Amino acid sequence: MPAEMLSEAFPLALSPPFLFVAGLIGSLIGSFLNVCIYRLPRGLSVVLPPSACPHCGGPIPWYLNVPIFSWLMLRGRAACCGEPIPARYLLVEAATALSAVAIMARDGATLEGFARFAFLAALIVLFFTDLDLRLLPDAVTLTGAAAGLLLSFARPWLGAPLAWSSAFRGCLSPCSSAPCSARSSGSGSRPAMRGGGSRPWRTAGRGSPAPRSLGRSSSVG
Repeated sequence: MPAEMLSEAFPLALSPPFLFVAGLIGSLIGSFLNVCIYRLPRGLSVVLPPSACPHCGGPIPWYLNVPIFSWLMLRGRAACCGEPIPARYLLVEAATALSAVAIMARDGATLEGFARFAFLAALIVLFFTDLDLRLLPDAVTLTGAAAGLLLSFARPWLGAPLAWSSAFRGCLSPCSSAPCSARSSGSGSRPAMRGGGSRPWRTAGRGSPAPRSLGRSSSVG
């Protein structure tokens, strides 16, 4: 959505307070994404137990669990045991916050904006679970696929609508992918290529014999 249209539809969308709140909410969501990255591949609940140190298991109080600032304040080390906290936690929270600001500045509080943010959040989780354990959790992939399918019915907000009937007929028609010249009538038509150009066929006119091969193809499939 252009900035002019966005400012008319959502007057507060490009204001600094709105973008600050969007970044704050994005950083909180990024903190939750860190929980998902660590727990989902291990089959753990993302709700219970509360946040705990991944090294010693000690509980993390809320005032030491503030996104971005806690990592910077503790200089990348756990307050309970002093073990290093990976910089990935800071990176995920910052990337999610910046994504929220960028998307809200572009789309505002629209269905398209929320859909794009959810898609980016899922990609962040999948990227780091794949990087750590070479796993893509079903809770993210299957849920994302189902959400994308549901959102596809709201395509007036997300893009041009799909011609479902035309696509369905095209899948069922055996000649739907053939060139137009191969389906044209007339005895003097030019030979057409079928199957990606691997075998030439002559179009049949009225009263002409059935299509036959003009010779062995010299290309290798």
